[in-house]
Amino acid sequence: MEDNTRDTLVELRSADDRAPHVAAAVRTSLRDFFGDAESAIARDFVVTVEDGDRPETLMVLLRRGGFVAGFGVFDADNGAETLAAVADRLQDAITEEFRVATPRCPGHPHPLSVRVIDAEPMWLCPKDNNHFACRIGEYEKPPPAP
Repeated sequence: MEDNTRDTLVELRSADDRAPHVAAAVRTSLRDFFGDAESAIARDFVVTVEDGDRPETLMVLLRRGGFVAGFGVFDADNGAETLAAVADRLQDAITEEFRVATPRCPGHPHPLSVRVIDAEPMWLCPKDNNHFACRIGEYEKPPPAP
């Protein structure tokens, strides 16, 4: 069952044609973060996609109370690269604000890393690519350890 509450967390504050694409990348990334660390990530924040200081830049800002973390998206026309960049930078913001490393690498104590492989944005084990890999947006929470 798809949880649509994450859709309310992303606001567009830009008329740029690329903004919906960046917002979709945010939603896809949030799916993986919530899928892993739902109990640790309160849904009391909003992510906005806004115009940057320069026409080629869009800003993604995570806002929660007085906390704001943001980053620029420069190449919002390349699907895989944009999704990977948004996931990577949003992972940093989520980790900073909620003090939770997500998504977790199954069986390891570290979070996954982002990389584009064969034009696919992927989550990978940073120690061993063969240990775990999945497409961004398709992460499934690992079962609890026995």
